[in-house]
Amino acid sequence: MQLMRYYVELLASTDDKAVEVGLEGIGDFLLMNDKIKGHGENGMIRELNKYDGITKLEQLQNHKSTVIYKKVYSILETFFIPEDPLA
Repeated sequence: MQLMRYYVELLASTDDKAVEVGLEGIGDFLLMNDKIKGHGENGMIRELNKYDGITKLEQLQNHKSTVIYKKVYSILETFFIPEDPLA
């Protein structure tokens, strides 16, 4: 899916608003695919990884903008940190 590539490319922007748009798009894709697939494999994660998006998300955890940091943290926590089976 080419659209995911464009959102990932926005993550490298020096414009904070562009980065926010990229994060919102990525988050929306992951969320919608998660709802469609249920608890099965989220194909958008594979697409995100294809364009090195996971690495870029991890790098943005050190961003100067609190808004960007919070969006990145939310995406990573929601889609990449496994739930604790004991919780």
